[in-house]
Amino acid sequence: MKGTGMEQKLKLPAQCAAIPQEELESICGGAPAWFENTVTAVKNTLRPAKPYLKAAWEVLMVTMACINELYQAYGYGTIVISSLKGIKKCLKEFGQ
Repeated sequence: MKGTGMEQKLKLPAQCAAIPQEELESICGGAPAWFENTVTAVKNTLRPAKPYLKAAWEVLMVTMACINELYQAYGYGTIVISSLKGIKKCLKEFGQ
């Protein structure tokens, strides 16, 4: 026996040296092949719908902007109505 005890611990039988491809890819940081195939299949399926999805996204963004503007208008309207009620109340008290 040559070498230190550490070297002997690192030696593996031949059947243990073969690492399955999935484990090797996960250890090396790469995605498994089946995952890449799935992503490619989904991309190919959605590619014809891409213009429609883009248009739907733009419609959603415009709708959200409109809702935001309406909410701000509602807030300003509430302020104006509250102010007018306050002015009316002051005029009533002043007139009496």
